[in-house]
Amino acid sequence: MKRGSSIVVMVVGLFLALSVIAAQKQLTVDVNLTMFSARVHDESGNPVLDLTADDFEVLENGRPMAVTHFSLDTRPAGIGLLLDSSLSLASFKNDLNQTIGQLMTAMRDNDEVFLMTFAGSSELVVRPTRNRGEITKAIGKTKSTAGTRFYDAVLDGLDVLSLVSYERKALIILTDGADHHSAHTFEQLLHTARLYGYEIYIIGYAGDGSITSSEPGRTEIRNQFFQLAGATGGQVFFPASLQESFRIARQILDSLHHEYSFGFYSSHPFSESSDVCIRIRGDRGEHLSIHTSFAPAPLP
Repeated sequence: MKRGSSIVVMVVGLFLALSVIAAQKQLTVDVNLTMFSARVHDESGNPVLDLTADDFEVLENGRPMAVTHFSLDTRPAGIGLLLDSSLSLASFKNDLNQTIGQLMTAMRDNDEVFLMTFAGSSELVVRPTRNRGEITKAIGKTKSTAGTRFYDAVLDGLDVLSLVSYERKALIILTDGADHHSAHTFEQLLHTARLYGYEIYIIGYAGDGSITSSEPGRTEIRNQFFQLAGATGGQVFFPASLQESFRIARQILDSLHHEYSFGFYSSHPFSESSDVCIRIRGDRGEHLSIHTSFAPAPLP
């Protein structure tokens, strides 16, 4: 009985202490602070990393807003590698393996990465890890097989990527893009990719298959590539040589590891909708592309 009474006294005492602290210091939250993250690329697709707060112009309902928070973040990333192991890309097997090896070289020690191969089905060869040696070792053991369920494989890769702990995530796909007998349509893939919101980068090759052998087939595949990358803030590349593949690999990782973060104080409460336009000032902005998304506001 005495024990129960002492617990009540302790709880009451704690409540009184918290009340005194709350009276001395009022906690405030900037509910009108709106934050964005952005990646900026030049016409060659290279990330632009020398911008300042003055280079960004933010308009809310057509009215210029002052950028009050600004930084260039360099956090680690969660990265999914999707390797097309279908027979139609057998002639590119060495290039594909070496490009992934270059990606491993360019990655940071604290990046988390997994490897998935796909042909007639998908296989998670290496689960998310920070040990890049596991990826390099597994690449040498991949074998080419029949079939290409491209749409299904990308969906499987997005599912695995959702389990990676890092906030910044991307899927890097090496493929010819030909799809045979996926259980899902491209429209379903595109819709799901938008919902996940992870950037998708595609390194495309001219495979030796029934779909990629015709100009209409290649055109359809390219259109799908650009739709998928455009909807997620990623990019599409078609390397003409192994050296260009190496350059692209480093370019992708430079983009993933650098992200602008900036914010402004909105003149509208969150209960009201507003139209926000973000662009780069001056003539330089005409030659740069910018992909933005909402970001969580920092705690006070």
